[in-house]
Amino acid sequence: VVLGAFGIWAAPAEQLRTWVTAALYGAGGLIPGMPASVRGIGAIWFLLAMFWARVLLALAHRTPYPIVAVIMIFTVGWASANVPPLHWLPLSVQAGMCATLFLEIGLQMRRGRVFEPCVVPAAMWVVITLLWLWGTAFYGHLYMVSNTYGDGVVLDIVVGVCGTLAVIKACFVLERVAPRLARHLAWVGAMTLPLFCMHNLELIAVPWDAVDAWLAIMPLPVWIAEFALHVLATATLTGALRLLPRAVSGAFWPSLRAARDTRKGAARRPR
Repeated sequence: VVLGAFGIWAAPAEQLRTWVTAALYGAGGLIPGMPASVRGIGAIWFLLAMFWARVLLALAHRTPYPIVAVIMIFTVGWASANVPPLHWLPLSVQAGMCATLFLEIGLQMRRGRVFEPCVVPAAMWVVITLLWLWGTAFYGHLYMVSNTYGDGVVLDIVVGVCGTLAVIKACFVLERVAPRLARHLAWVGAMTLPLFCMHNLELIAVPWDAVDAWLAIMPLPVWIAEFALHVLATATLTGALRLLPRAVSGAFWPSLRAARDTRKGAARRPR
């Protein structure tokens, strides 16, 4: 009823055609170079891009010069989305091509064990964190969903990598100094798939333009109130998803699926 009031299910056949087309095309939004009749699918683009990034990274590492191959893949992905004539291919292939470079950087960082104590000096971690905060405060126009590097490719990559390094290092430190809090965060992290899917659902189902207009008259800054509502909507939908029969919820929580399979196996054993 609520969705109907928002007009989500108006003209069901047309809505079905629109969303099936959007799902098959797999673009994160309305990106220059994609067909005018296709709309974006939303946050699901990230899963498609990561799939291509992992495939392309594996292929790059089968070449004699993996890093050179990764840079070439990134360049083709960036140029095809930014140099006319623009063409945005289905299934977020180009976003995955650019993501390959970030995966390669992460792989090299892992091999270098940069997060282990004393490998990187504490002063360097301070510099990395300040560079991330500086770039976020005064720049921050990187949109991987459309391969847009608004402040320059090099600067956006450096700031993005610094942000990732700072957050991961903070998690390692938190695990050491506040293990109880780290366990709670790990519990939330184990639900990333259902949270991600329910976030995508609330982005589509909730008329955020109307909500923003209502929030504009509130005394709080709009972005703070909207962020809180996003978190509340996503958490509520995720909780409702977990309460569904395990045939459904088990697809999002492997532990529930494993428990169901264990019970089935026990039921089949002869007594």
